[in-house]
Amino acid sequence: MTACDHMPKSGCGSHGVCSALPDAIAEAAIGLVQSTGYGAPTSVKQLTGGGNNRIYRIHAGTEALVLKHYFRHQVDQRDRLGNEYAFLSFCTDRGITCIPRPVGMDAQAGIALYTYVTGEPCAALQDNPPDKALGQEIAEAAAFLAKLHDASHHPEAAALAPASEACLKPTDHFECVDRRLQVLEEALSAPLSESMANACEFVRNVLRPAWNTQRESALAHIQDEEPARRTLSPSDFGFHNALRTAYGLVFLDFEYAGWDDPAKTLCDFVCHPAHHLPFSFQSNALLALAEAVTTDTSEKTVLLERTLHLLPVHVLKWCCIMLNDFKPTDNARRHFAMGGDPEARRAKQLAKVRAYFSASLPRLATLSDSIRSQI
Repeated sequence: MTACDHMPKSGCGSHGVCSALPDAIAEAAIGLVQSTGYGAPTSVKQLTGGGNNRIYRIHAGTEALVLKHYFRHQVDQRDRLGNEYAFLSFCTDRGITCIPRPVGMDAQAGIALYTYVTGEPCAALQDNPPDKALGQEIAEAAAFLAKLHDASHHPEAAALAPASEACLKPTDHFECVDRRLQVLEEALSAPLSESMANACEFVRNVLRPAWNTQRESALAHIQDEEPARRTLSPSDFGFHNALRTAYGLVFLDFEYAGWDDPAKTLCDFVCHPAHHLPFSFQSNALLALAEAVTTDTSEKTVLLERTLHLLPVHVLKWCCIMLNDFKPTDNARRHFAMGGDPEARRAKQLAKVRAYFSASLPRLATLSDSIRSQI
């Protein structure tokens, strides 16, 4: 899971640690650790698994901290560092403890420190998770969402930014997919490799026709004049971004978090391709998460109906996201975080999106029937 440890050489202070970090951030990182009161860093280890940023575990004194080096690109101006740090700071101030605690940041260097979380992958990521464990994890995810919803009523919440690709009016859900699909089509208009040619064929002959059909069907049920609904959302919310600890689940990665439509949060939770909730538990998850953001029966029914109509929209959105490696800026971000052979990574992603598309859409009608039978 990790690269090798690097310890400072005898008599060189933190220079050994410094050499284990990229030159662009080494001195800033060491200074940031020292400024937090934890003392000089004694070891650093780069962690694997991050798809957007570079992540390191740093030991300072008796403490372990996480250093995140955030991806930056002139085409993508999103402030991932500032957004995540502000969101976690707000949640920490509200007494929410199932998250990493922000420790310090250096915006100029593009780095931030958080408490290190020791834990194991969730049961939901296993091939055949025990029903009891999965039910408990769904309950904990719903409890976390309920805490965020309660915190959204705090006056200081107004200062938080919208989530990345927030859907603050009904048609935003559709415009998001329109935009992503158009960018993909432009990126694949002149394929430069075998994987790009195969992706072009999939987008042209499978994804675009499916979107044209699903867009028309869903839009018929979503009215733009509906009142805005919003709550604080983790955005990239799911068991792929959580660890099982001795104290329960701890949720990670909030660089895209902020204000959003709760229906989008529900859709993403059950649609996210990084974890596949067993089909029998998807309706349980939707019902529990809807209960977390409203206890009013009629409001919950409206929210769930909107969610059911939007599920196909967000399945196709995730198909587009899974093909991000075929877009120049996103491919650069993946290479920054993960390295490796871009062509091999693209081919792997295309295989994943084909499987995800084939498995996801056909089940939505059955899921909708299950939900409607319970509301």
